[in-house]
Amino acid sequence: MSKKILYLTGAGASCNTMPLVQDFSSKIYKYLDLMDTVLFPNGHNSERDVSIPLYNDLKWLVEESKSHASIDTMAKMFLLSGVVNKLVRLKNALAAFLYGYQGLRGIDKRYNQFLASILERVGTEIIIPDNLKILTWNYDTQFEVAYSKIDTRDGEEVARTKIQSFPNGEDYSISIDKDKFSIIHLNGSFEFFYNTESETFQSTLDIKTSNPGSVLSSTNEYYSFINNKTYLKKSLLNFAWEDNEYTQLIFPQVYESIKDTQIVVVIGYSFPFFNREIDKKIFENMPNLEKIYIQCADQNESVKERVEALFGRDIDSDFCKLISDKNQFYIPHEF
Repeated sequence: MSKKILYLTGAGASCNTMPLVQDFSSKIYKYLDLMDTVLFPNGHNSERDVSIPLYNDLKWLVEESKSHASIDTMAKMFLLSGVVNKLVRLKNALAAFLYGYQGLRGIDKRYNQFLASILERVGTEIIIPDNLKILTWNYDTQFEVAYSKIDTRDGEEVARTKIQSFPNGEDYSISIDKDKFSIIHLNGSFEFFYNTESETFQSTLDIKTSNPGSVLSSTNEYYSFINNKTYLKKSLLNFAWEDNEYTQLIFPQVYESIKDTQIVVVIGYSFPFFNREIDKKIFENMPNLEKIYIQCADQNESVKERVEALFGRDIDSDFCKLISDKNQFYIPHEF
């Protein structure tokens, strides 16, 4: 009988196309250069500053972050200091940047490879394994976009509902079926925003082209939408340490849905200190856990040490195995 498997993924799972946290500032600078080149080739700085709020806010984001260890640290400092308006500005600007960046770079081919390995087709139906779940700390929608390009029959929204991707366009009352496949974004997603007037999640459209001009235009439109107080919208990009409606909804369901987990596969996630309390609760809510596979490239040993710290003890090689392959997501033989 197949084991119950949980994938826990972090930024390293998308690193072939999406920036790592430590690279946010340098990648945002390059994005700003692209905005200059494509949207204002003649250097109309005054026009640029007035007509594209995202440009100013991204500049502010990278300049402000120079006095912090990372953008994540800066966000935590804003929260601790009670500077909510700056935290919202940071989250909206970061969400728009990542939305545009994914539009430009596309999908890490390892997602396609992984889905091609675990999915089956019977007649016209795509069969999704019920013994597998995914928790991701990533804001990107690499899994969802890759799946929607495979299951094209009923459109993207239906495809994402089938894989129980959350957030997914429903309201805060959504319930996750713990006996089926699911993809849960622990930190929310840049692709969705919350309409505080109708109390529903709404989705931006996946960018259909990698043409820089089209991507930048779509991103600017997205930013104007979520950043306009008149429309009562806010990004669903979160940080693990926030206590808000999203985290209050999602984490009880996460803990309930993973209780039967027997195997954990960690891909590209380094267990940062900021997330330690939630990571600890994740493991505490898997009483039947038999084995952990860690696939974190050059960080395998340090990640194992952090996992041991969460358990409060050393863990042997039979319980925790390190996977060195970087070219494809590991699928354990227990699958």
